Amino acid sequence: MLVPASLVVAVVLVEVVLRLLAPVPFRRVTEPQFGFTSRLHRASDVPGLEYELAPSLVFNHAGDGVQVTTNSHGMRGAEVSVAKPEGVVRIAAVGDSFTFGQGVEDDETYPHVLEQVLNERAPDGRRYEVLNFGVPGYSTAEEAAVLRTKVLRFQPDLVILGYVLNDPDVHSDTELHSYFHRPNRIERFELGRLWEQWERGREVRAAGTYRTYLHDPERAPWKTVVKAFDQIREESRAHGFPVVLVTFPRLSRHESWDQRQPSNWMLDQAFREGKRHGFLTARLDLVIRNLVERPVDITLEAHGHANAQGNEVFGRWLALYLERAGLVVRAGLVAGAD
Repeated sequence: MLVPASLVVAVVLVEVVLRLLAPVPFRRVTEPQFGFTSRLHRASDVPGLEYELAPSLVFNHAGDGVQVTTNSHGMRGAEVSVAKPEGVVRIAAVGDSFTFGQGVEDDETYPHVLEQVLNERAPDGRRYEVLNFGVPGYSTAEEAAVLRTKVLRFQPDLVILGYVLNDPDVHSDTELHSYFHRPNRIERFELGRLWEQWERGREVRAAGTYRTYLHDPERAPWKTVVKAFDQIREESRAHGFPVVLVTFPRLSRHESWDQRQPSNWMLDQAFREGKRHGFLTARLDLVIRNLVERPVDITLEAHGHANAQGNEVFGRWLALYLERAGLVVRAGLVAGAD
């Protein structure tokens, strides 16, 4: 009995020492450093989501100097009715900060640009609404939850699903996830978080890099993408709307398109998985280099997101893609086209 008792005492002592002298930061719930986190977002009671955009908000983000407006449904942009008006074609843009439009004004996001372009070309009596369901920091798994719990009630005719290289990560260490994270039983203890930190570090080292870890088919992060695609396909079939998977380029102000090349196989993997699930696939990451000479021209100064020019290119190219794919035509949208 002495050995088990001694072990328990040792574990308790280590836990106390860690709490007092060396708290483990991994998956610890923290206070936000920026108002962008606590004011623009709120905790979510939707299964599968830890946080969401706060509704009915006009927020001036000091970090980017831009204004963010959310409607009463908690999506970025102007107010819309739940019921789809007569003669309106609805496109739901689902994604993370690339879809949300991190660092650009409300009318500069790619969903807004796409809506403008489609309406410029629409025949009399036909109108397009592109609803922006993008939320910074969301993974593909969270985007599937958004589709299931929020998008469907707006009766979309088409869903655009954005994909970037960190989308398999359901345990991101961003400030948003750190603030809104709901710890499991193990994570309530310093030793539990220390073990999870060691285990994740071991897997990342074995995979080579963080992004190769996320896209290893045998590891948990990529499996969450496949499961999310399964769920999205089920909803697409049940409700009769096509899904367009858009792979966004990795942007940097300090590297050329050729220096971005090593990441392409990961987006290739997402592309193939989307095709396997029956999604239409828009390889924005590949075509963008033919439209823009240098990444720096479409990348924000502070972080690797598209600036207003980049969002303009994204929106206009996607409008062209939808037309050429036979989804958007002069008479409106052809649901179920392939």
